[in-house]
Amino acid sequence: MRMAREKWRQLKRRAEAGDAEAQFEVGSYCEEGLADPNGRVLVRRNVRAALRWYRLSATAGNSFAQVSLGNLLSTSGLGIRRDDAEALRWYKRALRQGVGFTAKNIATVYRDRGDHRRAMLWYRRAVAGGDDDALVEVGFRYYEGIGVRRDAIEAVRCYRKAIAGHDISEAGRESAMFYLGVAFQEGCGVKQSDARALKWLRLANVDDDFAQARGLIEKITKAKKLA
Repeated sequence: MRMAREKWRQLKRRAEAGDAEAQFEVGSYCEEGLADPNGRVLVRRNVRAALRWYRLSATAGNSFAQVSLGNLLSTSGLGIRRDDAEALRWYKRALRQGVGFTAKNIATVYRDRGDHRRAMLWYRRAVAGGDDDALVEVGFRYYEGIGVRRDAIEAVRCYRKAIAGHDISEAGRESAMFYLGVAFQEGCGVKQSDARALKWLRLANVDDDFAQARGLIEKITKAKKLA
């Protein structure tokens, strides 16, 4: 990230004066680091400082600062103490203010804590809010029986719906294609078909950067040659 030095000074003054939006921006730059247009460092990456600015902004009601604060508090290895309980409080506060995608963040915290039933409830809530990436997570849990009774047919329905969805990341769509390919290869939830498995696995690996898909393609192709 780059910014003119004087613009950074103005932003910092606004933040110090209590402007919640400016506090959020300063926190973002502290988290990522900031340089001037010539590449000279204005702000070195400092997660502790980011946490402090996010908390000021979040307390003042900035919903995006609340999400960013929750993200820092629920992530290990950043040099700050992980605090899932506080992270959940901020995520839920942001959700109440209309930041719908936060439902998936909440689900992820519960997932990481091993509370799979509660994670599934929140993934479903994210899906109800239109999050198609969360739909892939719901499908995976139905397929594996994690936090819910195993239902491969419902899992396949989720994968297909996610693939056709509009509110989904490229990585999420590729994951849905991969899982659908696995279902066809295993014959779970659909009639077993190596041809359809290969179709979906190849679509998942269209950029040749999905190692699991590539490995399964090689496995199926090798088995067909030996048959």
